[in-house]
Amino acid sequence: MGKGMGIKVFWLAMVLAAPSPWGARGQPGGAEGDAASGLTVEEAARLGSADAAAFTEAKAAALSPDAIARIEPSVLKTLPTAAVGALTPKAVAALTPAQLQALTTPQLRAMKADQVGAIRPDVVEALGADVVGRLPTSVVAGLAPEALEALFLAENVGGLTPRQVGAVTDEQIGRVRPEVVEKMAPATVALLSTKALAALTTDAIGVLTVEHFEALSRAQRQALTAAQVGAIRLSGRELLRTTFPVEELKPPPAGTETPLASLLASSANRKSGVRLLGNGYAQLKNPSPGAEASEAFGIGIEFDLASRRSEQFHWGGQLIINKGSADAVLRGGKAQGDSLLTPQSQDTNLRASVDWYFGREADLRWGLGGQLDMARMGWAVPTSGGEERVADVTTIAFQPSLAFRWLFASETNEVEVRAYAGPTLRAYSVDPGDLEALRAAGVEDVGRATLGEPRSLKVGVEGRVVLRVNTIEVGAMVPWHDGDAAGLSGLHLIPFVSLKPDATLVTF
Repeated sequence: MGKGMGIKVFWLAMVLAAPSPWGARGQPGGAEGDAASGLTVEEAARLGSADAAAFTEAKAAALSPDAIARIEPSVLKTLPTAAVGALTPKAVAALTPAQLQALTTPQLRAMKADQVGAIRPDVVEALGADVVGRLPTSVVAGLAPEALEALFLAENVGGLTPRQVGAVTDEQIGRVRPEVVEKMAPATVALLSTKALAALTTDAIGVLTVEHFEALSRAQRQALTAAQVGAIRLSGRELLRTTFPVEELKPPPAGTETPLASLLASSANRKSGVRLLGNGYAQLKNPSPGAEASEAFGIGIEFDLASRRSEQFHWGGQLIINKGSADAVLRGGKAQGDSLLTPQSQDTNLRASVDWYFGREADLRWGLGGQLDMARMGWAVPTSGGEERVADVTTIAFQPSLAFRWLFASETNEVEVRAYAGPTLRAYSVDPGDLEALRAAGVEDVGRATLGEPRSLKVGVEGRVVLRVNTIEVGAMVPWHDGDAAGLSGLHLIPFVSLKPDATLVTF
């Protein structure tokens, strides 16, 4: 062998003996490192496009999360699609937003369900709208609920195509939190498939606004289940009723009512408007000991209004004129004091009330209430000569209050609990002509001669609780006034029951 040939053989032997960066099996890191962890972090950072393009599925499967996070996005996009499909879910979970944005559409399509499900929510949220728009529907349908929530909350949600939103599965949307659904644009909710919409939880349906329901198609509204419809806020039902004719919600051709149509047609769930109101009132216990229960019957009007678009307030009121069973002429201080406490059961009386509730519709709402009662009757007033004269008296009771309301409505029944608390003002006024006649008969002060106290205006506090089931109300009022006025001062418990059938005059 010549000298030149010997040198060549020597160098060839040295090259063959040198360790390859890919190891004996073609994997990075040597024979033992190949199967264990693939590229080291330093090797991944130095990886070139040509080397990435040569990756096999085995090489890709050996990439550790730390290593793949160091690969340049421009290099990662050169991986074969088969190699992308071989990445472990842990490796995919390590991808940065820049790396995921760099992947091509074929690479994204090559991902399997467990890989897509491993994509982190913060990565999804950081994607640009242009990237979101080219995500394959298979990727959108494979996102974990947390990642899908991040996509719906991100500004880039506008990049989603109708086909992508339509690909969201019922399993995904069924696990999305109500607070996320509430923030979804109506147009986005309207793109959900009917199957996905029917999978929304009752809590999620409960936060949808009228704008969301307006954006839904007829088929989507018909797809709502009875449980979902039962969770719609009452204010939403009232506004939906004005938005959609019931006939529109009935599926052709049979015309069978859907749960939503049945709810909106229910007479128990009242429309906003003006109604003619009947009133049957029974006071189960009069304030004065030994006094009989009293009744009143009357007629009036009721109005009920809700904010058309914002759902930020709801208000209503009643005006009722009653004819009571109490005597037209009251004798004795206790009976006359009772007439100040309960004008609504006196001979002829009028009640006007207004409730105004604030905030979004919920199980419990708060607001302000006001109630004014006026009654007209005769008071027998003893004179100094031992006789009595009858004077026409008007009693007035006014209560401004904080109001609380809990309301539940099903397709057939409506249950409401209202509570009021606040100051109360009660006063009486004697007809001027009768007052002059009494003074001529020696009565200087009507209040002292009847109630035993000269003040004609009494200030106190009052609480009231009312339970309503459809048109029947049961409740109690608890007024308190200081002083020594007969039948009026002190603490009283006055239970009552009322029946208020109504007939609609105008709806809004």
